[in-house]
Amino acid sequence: MTNFFKHIHAPDFLHEEYIDYITTEPFSKQDISGNIIILDFWTYCCINCIRTIPDLRELEERFNDDPVQFIGVHSAKFSNENNNENVLQAVRRYEISHPVILDKNRQVWDAFAVNAWPTLIVIDAGGFIRKIYTGEGHKDELEKDIRSLLHEGEKQHLIKLKFSPIQTLTIEKPYLYYPGKIAIENDKIVIANTNNNSILVGKLEEECIRISDKIGSMVAGKDNGDFSNASFDHPQGVALVGDLIYVADTQNGILRSVNLKTKQVNTINTPELRSVWDVVHIDGILYLALAGTHQIGKYNLIEKKYEIFAGNRYENIVDGLALQASFAQPSGLSIQDSILFVADSETSSIRTISLNPPYQVATVVGDGLFVFGFADGNVYEALFQHPLGVAVHQGIVYVADTYNNAIRTINLADGLVATLLHKGEGNVCYIDSKSCDILPLYEPSDVVYYNNKLIISDTNNHLIRKFDLDTKELVTLDIIHDHAAA
Repeated sequence: MTNFFKHIHAPDFLHEEYIDYITTEPFSKQDISGNIIILDFWTYCCINCIRTIPDLRELEERFNDDPVQFIGVHSAKFSNENNNENVLQAVRRYEISHPVILDKNRQVWDAFAVNAWPTLIVIDAGGFIRKIYTGEGHKDELEKDIRSLLHEGEKQHLIKLKFSPIQTLTIEKPYLYYPGKIAIENDKIVIANTNNNSILVGKLEEECIRISDKIGSMVAGKDNGDFSNASFDHPQGVALVGDLIYVADTQNGILRSVNLKTKQVNTINTPELRSVWDVVHIDGILYLALAGTHQIGKYNLIEKKYEIFAGNRYENIVDGLALQASFAQPSGLSIQDSILFVADSETSSIRTISLNPPYQVATVVGDGLFVFGFADGNVYEALFQHPLGVAVHQGIVYVADTYNNAIRTINLADGLVATLLHKGEGNVCYIDSKSCDILPLYEPSDVVYYNNKLIISDTNNHLIRKFDLDTKELVTLDIIHDHAAA
């Protein structure tokens, strides 16, 4: 390993004025001295950061008994991410076991001169910076670094006993745990029960969802087979087509099919789909939101053929011909009148792609990777913040404006953006600008139009909500399951 950084001492980043401790009791630089330290600078919107977490988890397990400290430094991109409770929810959602601190004003980020998410910094037992990595995919290099530095530290008598910070994070998983996308057809509803690694199927009733099938063992994996033994890994997107469900099996990077008649799960043969986040169907074609490569994929069910439909892999907001256009972490899809609507989360935008030649990409709302906020008005001035879900019906686009904890609308006829539901200060729910004594939304990740109602995946509340567009009433749908679906 290179010694290029050997004589640069790591700054003391554990000052209380810089950070908040999210998952542990406070600890000091002295506590972790004599340990090898891996700092992971991340922000929970970032797909590359999310994809790095499993690598770090594997290394943590490998060096569990060694004096090696993995510490997450959460340095927010979006304003919503600079909040202790929101970061704690992200830690739970992504099942992070190492200590995480909130870099309140990016002061730790600045102290280490970080300029990209994720950035991994390796510090030796003497407190010197030895390696800096940016981007994902450095697991093997990190393992070599750690082994080399442990050996070097022992030879120099710098290694001390492993310090174990006192964890404050406790998790009790509910039946519905960080739900992802929803699909509905003829009162049949499908829910990606994302953090329980399963798919729920049921009947949508007036006040409840009556679950008929739970698909998946609830243990992360990618086994095919019957509903009890098949496994998923944090599935997000679902598309219901008759008796078939197509599943964006996100962390596995694969597309799955679920046959409700034969009760079997199978894998559809495609190239690796990096962080496939949503799937939608029309006329025998599946369109896939590939958050990890900033593209839209296309799978022909009849020809069994897969291809990239849109996106040049560069993370940006650039319109034009589909394969020349740029997206930034597309995460939600909906179709109306041969137009594919895309919730392009990292640019806080809503984009469209024509499904007929010449396959043009256009932007409805949004202006850049760092242009975000919460503003209604015309489409040229309106602002969103990391939307993950989109639905369109008769010229109205409904948006799960995730980091604004809101459901917004875009009227395509007059180009006006308005807010239906949002979470205000003090945990107050606003419906059409009027405060209501009801639990507000918390980072909703999907919205579906059905019979003049919106069905909402209220992700951080672990709930499915229903909003009646006529009565303006927001209710929580009870989840009722029999023993067979439990």
